[in-house]
Amino acid sequence: MTVDLMRYLDKWMGIPLCFIFSVMNSILRPFASQKAPEQIKKILIVQLSERGAVILAHSAVVKVKKLFPQAILYYAIFEEMKESIQLLQTVPDDRILTVRSQSLAGFIMSTIKMIVAVRKEKIDVVLDFELFSRISTLLSYLTGARIRVGFNKFYMEGLYRGTLQTHRVLYNHLKHISLNFLSLAYALREDSGTIPLSKVAVQAEDIQVPGVASPPDSQKKMLQKLQHVCPEITSEKTIIVFNPN
Repeated sequence: MTVDLMRYLDKWMGIPLCFIFSVMNSILRPFASQKAPEQIKKILIVQLSERGAVILAHSAVVKVKKLFPQAILYYAIFEEMKESIQLLQTVPDDRILTVRSQSLAGFIMSTIKMIVAVRKEKIDVVLDFELFSRISTLLSYLTGARIRVGFNKFYMEGLYRGTLQTHRVLYNHLKHISLNFLSLAYALREDSGTIPLSKVAVQAEDIQVPGVASPPDSQKKMLQKLQHVCPEITSEKTIIVFNPN
């Protein structure tokens, strides 16, 4: 699927589905129960669509593991993005759940397959790391997890996601996205009735920059690629990379 098609489906199918499920959730809410944080055994992080965001969310993943050391961590991501989380080695390969996005049929079938797999695991918590994606909100709800944490626009600008989250965190556009991801982790320890979350003042000291050690043969191949673009580049020179996106 193209990015435009994903956005189209997220809008024209996501809005009514979020509304319908929100109504159903409000009806069923009085009959639902929540587990206390100390009873959390399994946590699923949903971050489907961006490689770079996986790197920026690394500190939040580390914080979740520190706050809930007894919990088993799972990760849901698009199949072609899987390598991003594998490089960081924060979640074992057998607990990385993937969704195919190359075609609409593949997306639907793999999503259903993943939901079935997650429900069998009896996940306690879903942390939705997507920024206002309705697909991830619906996915979080359909996993059956009793605790669902994600960003909510409240009275600010942003996309409608319904009321499917039990812990709604205010996205602060004045802070770095890494700090916003950390707010999701901290919100998991707070009362779901408190809004907006999180009430913890996240500090820059919580940010951990991940490092990946490249083997010599990979370094050599990369140097050759760089020299193809600019022959003056050598292994002795310091390379500074700017990403304007």
